[in-house]
Amino acid sequence: MPPTLRSEFDLTTAPSAQAGSSIDELAPVDGIDPRLVRVHKSLLTIGAGSLETRGSVIVPHSGGDPAVLMSGIYARAGAESHLLAAPGWRAVRVQDAALTPVRRLLDLRAAVLRQEIGVRTGPIEALLFCSLARPRVAVLRARGPIHGPRVVQTLEPPPGVACEQGEDDGATWIRATSRPAAIVAALHGRLRGSPPGPCARPGRGI
Repeated sequence: MPPTLRSEFDLTTAPSAQAGSSIDELAPVDGIDPRLVRVHKSLLTIGAGSLETRGSVIVPHSGGDPAVLMSGIYARAGAESHLLAAPGWRAVRVQDAALTPVRRLLDLRAAVLRQEIGVRTGPIEALLFCSLARPRVAVLRARGPIHGPRVVQTLEPPPGVACEQGEDDGATWIRATSRPAAIVAALHGRLRGSPPGPCARPGRGI
């Protein structure tokens, strides 16, 4: 039965804004269309005011670019200023991922991005959201086969940004710096599950 991976990602920035009202779901996005990949990941963006993450497929692939941005946090100054990219928090590395089929659905009422990704030994299902109750905290909960593919959730350094990284008290952290700003991200995750077999039970997240 599948293990469950649940991670919390924390960014040190300004408090988040008030939630807007949303009442529906976007139509499912099936597959990865190279012509529309930028459109789809923008439409499926999740956020909670100050933290925004593009809705790329959680398994890395060409053209994924799962950018994470923070409102009001800029690199450089003047005409050269731009939003400082934060470390990526929702990349799940899976061995032997076929990426077929792939389905993403953004639930606007619950503000949750759902993803289903096919691999050789069964589907991987994931839920992603940003917390309004705990500003600057994002959560990924993924479930898939414990045998065959190996699921590992990591922080990803943003491209082109100087970074320091390490571990402290069971959490992984990255500090991304580009004067005059810096963003520190910390991730804590656990993998729960049972070895394959007729008596295997589903894993539980923390």
